Amino acid sequence: MEFEERDPIFEEEKQTELIEQIQNAPDCIVFGVNRFNQRTIRILMVFDVVVAIILAALVLSYDQSDTGAL
Repeated sequence: MEFEERDPIFEEEKQTELIEQIQNAPDCIVFGVNRFNQRTIRILMVFDVVVAIILAALVLSYDQSDTGAL
């Protein structure tokens, strides 16, 4: 599956293709999800955004607390 730069991942056609690939993946059960659908993908994408925001906040707080002393 190849996405062009401007192809939104939320297009239904792309979601269906992605769901099929995930369902056919041998390590699908490793993630604890045995039934993928469009809702599952949206939840995973929101989770990724939340993790990215938390990491950014941690990096910013670390940068602000850094005194520069070695």
